[in-house]
Amino acid sequence: MNPNVRELEELLQTLVQIISKETQVRDLYRKACVAPTSEMGRLLCEQLGADEEAHLKKLHAAKRLVEQRLAEARKGTSAGPDTAPDA
Repeated sequence: MNPNVRELEELLQTLVQIISKETQVRDLYRKACVAPTSEMGRLLCEQLGADEEAHLKKLHAAKRLVEQRLAEARKGTSAGPDTAPDA
């Protein structure tokens, strides 16, 4: 197996695991906001949930990029210049 393919597969698996954990944390903050003990607590939970949502968007963008590069590597085509996800 092409070492580049193996590295991309490992990176993809890592991203899938991170996305799962980030989703769990986001959902935890959302549930905590349902019954806040104070206005400050509610605002904090909402902000933390929004932060996690932003993390998830970036992680999904990175995952799409890795999936694209992996497909290209499996076909033996050039992945082109390295670019970071903008999301």
